[in-house]
Amino acid sequence: MAGVAAPAFAHRYPEAIAQMSHWLAADRLTSVEDAVHGDIETFPAALTSSPVPVRAEQPTTD
Repeated sequence: MAGVAAPAFAHRYPEAIAQMSHWLAADRLTSVEDAVHGDIETFPAALTSSPVPVRAEQPTTD
C-alpha cells in the first residue's frame, strides 16, 4: 500500500472534499469500491489483489 499520511493534512479535509466533489461531478474522478468477502484467513490475499488499474495521473485544478 502506498499513499500519504492523511492525518497530517486533516486541516485541509474541507478543501479536499470540495475539490474532489467537483472532479466527481465533472466525471474527472471515478469513485471505485472493491468489496472482498471472507475472514482473517483471506485478508492478506485481498490486500495484494487489485482488479482496478492504478494510475499516477493527477487531474488539473480548475
